[in-house]
Amino acid sequence: MIALTADVSAETSRRGFIAWSAGILVLLGTILNAVPFVGALVARPAGGKNEEYIAVGPVAGIAPGVPVNLTFTDVTQDAYIRQTTVRGVWAVKTPDGDIVVYSPVCPHLGCQYTWDTATKRFVCPCHTSVWNIDGELLSGPSPRDLDTLPSKIVGGRLLVLWQRFKLATPVKTPIT
Repeated sequence: MIALTADVSAETSRRGFIAWSAGILVLLGTILNAVPFVGALVARPAGGKNEEYIAVGPVAGIAPGVPVNLTFTDVTQDAYIRQTTVRGVWAVKTPDGDIVVYSPVCPHLGCQYTWDTATKRFVCPCHTSVWNIDGELLSGPSPRDLDTLPSKIVGGRLLVLWQRFKLATPVKTPIT
């Protein structure tokens, strides 16, 4: 009878160890599978407003009264998705040294307008809207002036807060 008890307790301890080990493995698997879900909950939500200024370039190369088309790389991350987009802006240095930054998107239907050096005007090739160097609408179907972007100068470099705006509306309204 004593030998039988020893075999039963040895069997019980082996079963207990296997059950305990399986429980630990299930717990570790659950924790590892939960990490992406927790990351998605903590990460910035999709379509959330990006409040980061992006370095566009040095201000030393911008001459007063001459619009400059500056391109830069905008990197956004939504959870595990990282996206790199090349963007452009129009920068104009005013006579007093300030820099005004315009979104390159026509407020009418979203075309990319250009600077016409001959007429000294911004011109949209899609529907012939025209703006002066101050971004004021002169003619065409655009419902408003050019959209300015928030900007600042830090250490001789121009920083821009990229934004998009609703199209075909008379009021400049950011898309969030």
